[in-house]
Amino acid sequence: TLEFEQGLVLEREDRIKRIEGDILDVNQIMRELGALVHQQGDMI
Repeated sequence: TLEFEQGLVLEREDRIKRIEGDILDVNQIMRELGALVHQQGDMI
């Protein structure tokens, strides 16, 4: 039915938004890790 399919679309959209947020979180972690590695490289 149309309502069922609309529910699936909304659920899929929510999951995609969560994945997008997770990707942004991983990106931030990688940036911070890169900065730490750079700082430690200067100390060694």
